[in-house]
Amino acid sequence: FDGTNDYVNLGNNFNSVFTGANWSLSAWINVTTNTSYDCFFSKGSPVQFYVHSNKIKIWLESSSGYLTNMNSFDSTSTLSLDTLYHIVFTRSGDANILYINGVSDATATSSGSVKESTTVASIGIYGTGSYPFQGNIDEVALWDTVLLPSEVTTLYDNSIPYDATNVQNDNLKGYWRNDGTGT
Repeated sequence: FDGTNDYVNLGNNFNSVFTGANWSLSAWINVTTNTSYDCFFSKGSPVQFYVHSNKIKIWLESSSGYLTNMNSFDSTSTLSLDTLYHIVFTRSGDANILYINGVSDATATSSGSVKESTTVASIGIYGTGSYPFQGNIDEVALWDTVLLPSEVTTLYDNSIPYDATNVQNDNLKGYWRNDGTGT
């Protein structure tokens, strides 16, 4: 990802995951420069994951506007540049938890459901052209269930990426290794 135009277009998929009551997203990110909103995952305006001012920022939108406490939901931790971080976000009904490096970093209670989107899901950019990610993204995984804290810890595995197919494999809806060994 060069911060200009590199991204992965995942197509118009995953509405059923994001509009569901329970889901989780995991990614390894390494921010090399943070001069704007650097998007590492999005599904249009309803689902957005950024790094801005060296914080993780998450927006979730319903049909009537952003969900309560989700415009934006920010990490408490400040990320350092050129450092690899494991990020997991879980949504269980109205309970939202952001984990950084296997540890709960921020929580928020929201209300409502995430709306459907006709925008493509993307890794490394918002939609297909805005807020490109400046750095590296690896091991992005999406589940239609809530990962337990012990599963988040397993995925982090002391800063060694762990194969996501070994965690809730039946509920794994997408896995992008970004290392040339998977699709």
